[in-house]
Amino acid sequence: MLVFFESFSGIGTITNVSGFFSLMLKPGNAEFVIKNAGYKDLSKKMILDADTTFTLSLAPQINPKTKNQRYRTSKDCREN
Repeated sequence: MLVFFESFSGIGTITNVSGFFSLMLKPGNAEFVIKNAGYKDLSKKMILDADTTFTLSLAPQINPKTKNQRYRTSKDCREN
């Protein structure tokens, strides 16, 4: 589940298992902050004037300590 938070109003919610959510906000400027464990936070600014639908993709959070690390498989172990 993702955490959705609208910065200007302070209103937030979480998605359902399918990724859908609903917030009741006034028309005008909005900035959504989207968070999910293991992914980079995303910020999306919009001007709301009616019911709005949008699709987004989150990028995985890469741990710099393991970014270039090679993991050994059982095949690697047999070869050495």
